[in-house]
Amino acid sequence: MKAKAFSPAGISSFFSAQLWDLNGELLKDPNLIGSRGGGIVIKKGVITELEVLPSQKNSTINVFINDKLTPNAYTTKTAIELVLKEVKQAYDVIIRHQIEVPMSAGYGTSGAGALSSVMALNDALELELSKYEVGKIAHIAEVKCQTGLGSVSGILNGGIVLILIPGVEGLFNIERIPMDPNFSGKVVTALVSPIKTRGVIKSYEKLRKINEYGEISLKLIRENPTIENFFKSCKDFAINSGLMSVLIKKMTDVAVENGALGATQNMIGDALHAIVEPDLVTDVVKALGNYVNKEAIIVSDIDLNGPILL
Repeated sequence: MKAKAFSPAGISSFFSAQLWDLNGELLKDPNLIGSRGGGIVIKKGVITELEVLPSQKNSTINVFINDKLTPNAYTTKTAIELVLKEVKQAYDVIIRHQIEVPMSAGYGTSGAGALSSVMALNDALELELSKYEVGKIAHIAEVKCQTGLGSVSGILNGGIVLILIPGVEGLFNIERIPMDPNFSGKVVTALVSPIKTRGVIKSYEKLRKINEYGEISLKLIRENPTIENFFKSCKDFAINSGLMSVLIKKMTDVAVENGALGATQNMIGDALHAIVEPDLVTDVVKALGNYVNKEAIIVSDIDLNGPILL
């Protein structure tokens, strides 16, 4: 049995994390753990081909990323394991991810890989899981593997999205930044280097400051939900929270100077994303090319559909 699915990448622009309760104790229920915040979903992402066969022994899961066997693809494996726990039959599952964006750089690849894998397995085994159930499984896998907190919510919905409630309750509790139907702006992203998400989200002191500015940004964006204000507020968040590097700040300034409507840092990654009118994309790409290799720059459309079967 085979199936194929695509999940767009979800670039996180700002966030406030819910990891602790009001008494400062770490939350244990992964359904409650998550984030509020916002980001932008792009049409480049993760294409997943899945093959599943009944097994006479215990289930096995093998994941290939860009044609390379990847034993540490923990988020995808965890998501598949969560599904197979509810299925009485054992299966051998082979998953092949083709990832079109950088990993460990705030593009939401772990969430996209988990979503597309669960969607494909759901189709192959005819499990009839709802979109909410698929999203819930992918979110819990991300939380368990500490690879993300709110990426799945954004990816499921598409657009330039605001996540209003953390955890699985917020999977479809979102708002979109309104866009003119004729808006044809491109998303330009540039990677400097990856950052491991778990290194940041484990720090209580760092997150307390991040959360303070994350909530301020969410409030300001909802009061004036325009593309320009979204990016301005996200950049202010990145600077005030202490997450933005000197180089990324310079690059976001350069992107705007060369025509971008706005630019900010990926969360969490040493990378940036900008929104650019089509006729100015070449100028912005050329300017960013003074700081990173051309191969590190990606141009994509905004995705409004979320994950789909292929």
